[in-house]
Amino acid sequence: MREFNVTGTCVKSRHYMADTSEKINEIVALIDREKYFTINRPRQYGKTTTLSLLRKRLENDYTVLNLSFEKVGKESYVSVESFLGMLYRNIKRVLTRLKEEVLLERLEGMKGITTFDEFDDFLTDFLSDSPKEVILLIDECDDGSNNDVFLKFLGVLRNKYLLRAEDLDVSFKSVILAGIEDIIYWNIATRFEIAMSFNEAEIQSLLKDYLSENSNTKIDVKLIARKIQYLTNGYPLMVSYLCKMIHEDFEGDDKWSVQNLEHSANKLIVVKVPIFESFIKIIESHSDLMKLVHMILIEDVSVPFGISTLAMEKGLQYGILTRSEDNKLVIHNPIFEMKFYNYLIEYNKAMDVGCA
Repeated sequence: MREFNVTGTCVKSRHYMADTSEKINEIVALIDREKYFTINRPRQYGKTTTLSLLRKRLENDYTVLNLSFEKVGKESYVSVESFLGMLYRNIKRVLTRLKEEVLLERLEGMKGITTFDEFDDFLTDFLSDSPKEVILLIDECDDGSNNDVFLKFLGVLRNKYLLRAEDLDVSFKSVILAGIEDIIYWNIATRFEIAMSFNEAEIQSLLKDYLSENSNTKIDVKLIARKIQYLTNGYPLMVSYLCKMIHEDFEGDDKWSVQNLEHSANKLIVVKVPIFESFIKIIESHSDLMKLVHMILIEDVSVPFGISTLAMEKGLQYGILTRSEDNKLVIHNPIFEMKFYNYLIEYNKAMDVGCA
């Protein structure tokens, strides 16, 4: 029996999944047009699952170097040599899995390279000899996004991208970076505007996937999907949490009711959830963001979306804030609203006691 996943990558054989094929189609369209882009979205927003689905979709037609820098230590960014050594090991691991013998043989030419000029020449040979066009996907780029060595690596990719446009060099078919941070220095990147949150149709597909294994359960799919979308604003992790709680906390074939859904949302606000703890730390470490959240929730101040500040950018980047339909800056969803409201009330009480 599969389950609703609230940790890590979703896998069809183990987890109930929403049908996000339309999103994947839109991303593939960018790749077909040889675009380079960054998927920068908040934590646990489905980036890694999307890259996994994308990789499976592309592997028949392309060689996909699906890398992750999540467990890359800071020592890998100390020098060009250490960074390229890390990159070599990661690429070799992928090519071994893919059994790409030609490219594995060509990859040996990367051993001993200590400069990006040498790496640039190596890439030209490596990509020219590839039986299929090569796509580079790098997940969890955040630790390197402001590192000089990583930025120089991106500079190599940028230079090859520009030369390819003039038929003066070869490059990757497409390069996709994924993380929380936007790579502001990567000015060749196409703006990624594909919505990663779940819409009602995608939540309905998640519920239908659940019903495929729980045929005795009754769900008003449209009604429950609409309510889940309202409570979570489509934040993928929150959608999964609510579904998981209803499935596990209630009994009976009619347990999927609006009342039980609201009960689960209220419970979610008070239980310990890692992402909430992470959000609180972010707010506490950015005083301007805390003031902004306080203005919106406690003081009920209407904040126009167009007024760009560092606090606003941080709130949007981490998924704490979002843009409303009437162009206002608001808390991302009702569950977050109540969580942050309760936190701020307790925080203000603690401050009052401390000042007394």
